[in-house]
Amino acid sequence: MGSQSKKVFERVADYCDGWLPINNPRADWPSAIKQLREAEKQQGRKHLSLSLFGAPAKEEPLHQLIELGFERLLFPLPPAPRDTVMPMIDNYAKVMARMR
Repeated sequence: MGSQSKKVFERVADYCDGWLPINNPRADWPSAIKQLREAEKQQGRKHLSLSLFGAPAKEEPLHQLIELGFERLLFPLPPAPRDTVMPMIDNYAKVMARMR
């Protein structure tokens, strides 16, 4: 589920295999993850997966997100022509190569 509503963690723990929010620079990810883990315990669930859409294309923030427990970090691409999208994909590939 990708919601960020007030009841998101309860709903994810009840119905889903994981949480996939959209990145928000003002998000308090440690607090959100703590709430998710509390909700999954209340429902008797095991470790639900964490993914993030709109991941930043910078190594340090990506490392921080991974350390917090995000398993999948999805980079955004606009619905745009090849000349716009391909340089973005090339940049994402370079960032990921440096993270290995």
